[in-house]
Amino acid sequence: MVGCTLRLFILLSEWKGSKIMKPVYSLQRSLLQAVRLLTVAALILSLGVAGSVHAAGPDLTVQVSNSGNFIEGGTGSTYTVTVSNVGDAPTSGLVTMDFTLNATYFTATAMSGAGWTCDLGTLSCTRSDALSGGGFSYPAITITVDVANDTPETVDNDASISGGGDVNGDNNVDFDTTNIEQVADLTIEKTHSPA
Repeated sequence: MVGCTLRLFILLSEWKGSKIMKPVYSLQRSLLQAVRLLTVAALILSLGVAGSVHAAGPDLTVQVSNSGNFIEGGTGSTYTVTVSNVGDAPTSGLVTMDFTLNATYFTATAMSGAGWTCDLGTLSCTRSDALSGGGFSYPAITITVDVANDTPETVDNDASISGGGDVNGDNNVDFDTTNIEQVADLTIEKTHSPA
């Protein structure tokens, strides 16, 4: 359409001075305005579509968070892992969530989630029921941990998801940095003074 308008413009330039030019120029302006509007509309539409496209198929994501600052030497602190499907189709087959815990500073004492089969020894949970696409999530998984006495101020852990027919591996891992409140390390020293 742009090419036709340009050819029309050249043709009209050759007819300069003709009595019919005023209505023809008016038509030309209308055509140019229509072309501009169509171009802008196409650009807006393409940007909108590009921003809303999800993976063609199930696309699993995982998010891990902690219950707040853990305390050095504390017990019963928790992590929460949420698995979602942001694709455009439901999952199919076995879905596995693996949690990587820094075993130097944390000891897992419990792991569970509604509908999940969890193994505390391997820190993994599985399920096979289909999860609809469009951002729906499985029930969250909770991991309870104890914190060592010599834990530094921050510790990183991560969760990963696999299976379910997932078509996009770029969003299958999430990391969590846990802040650890340090506890004063008090010692008692006994001395003797001679009489």
